[in-house]
Amino acid sequence: MSSFADIRLVVADLDGTLLDDEKQLDAGIADVIKVLAKREIMFTLASGRNIHIMKPYLKELSLQLPFIANNGANMFQGDACIYEKSMESVELAFAFQQLQQQDIPCIAYTNDVVFTTSLQDARLQFFLNRLRGKTMVRQAGNDRDMLEHAIFKVVMVAKNANVMVPVLHTINAHCESLHAVRSEDDVYTITHVDATKGKTLVRLMELLHVQPKQTMVFGDNFNDATMFSTAGISVCMENGQSEVKEMADYIAKANTEQGVSRFLKEYVLR
Repeated sequence: MSSFADIRLVVADLDGTLLDDEKQLDAGIADVIKVLAKREIMFTLASGRNIHIMKPYLKELSLQLPFIANNGANMFQGDACIYEKSMESVELAFAFQQLQQQDIPCIAYTNDVVFTTSLQDARLQFFLNRLRGKTMVRQAGNDRDMLEHAIFKVVMVAKNANVMVPVLHTINAHCESLHAVRSEDDVYTITHVDATKGKTLVRLMELLHVQPKQTMVFGDNFNDATMFSTAGISVCMENGQSEVKEMADYIAKANTEQGVSRFLKEYVLR
């Protein structure tokens, strides 16, 4: 494990990590980022969110560094996409077929438009409400509507894991380039197998000329696990999933207790 004195890059997840349960930023993080910068320690974000719903937080924190979106399917610097990994249309068609057979609605993300298989399904409303007014949202008439575009991420919401897990297994078994996983709670995602937070973090570190031992990551959920195995120091939030906590080097206080900024002040900025 790395030393805190080695750290030159800090990367934090948003939901459940840097954001509290009301989706407000850790109240201490803006001041901490300024102190980190004075010590030549960089700070950026790695989120499962689409760029459009990351923007308010990027602006609030005045972040200029590249950041990771869509669970690693994209990396942006400002509005410019500097890395992207879309999925194979043939394999996606198979995945959509599996979802339809189990009546599992989904949202498919592209650079220009976000498609949904249902504008009315209650399971998707939380995500659709976050997107409205920020990007174009369209109901797909059929799979072809979606497959004509480069899709970077598909999100599904399924209350019953016993239904969803076999679907994930079938997709992963039949689609070599797809990565279907549980992201958090009852939310599941499909991305390209090379589009994970961890793999895109490697690209970010190369871009910033930072080594893994110089990198610290914060997360709380299943989609953060690949970052934990990539960075020199991994920190899980107290409110994180128990399986993810077991992978982490340290546990920070909960997202409702300014866990990220408090950890950085105590261990990196002391």
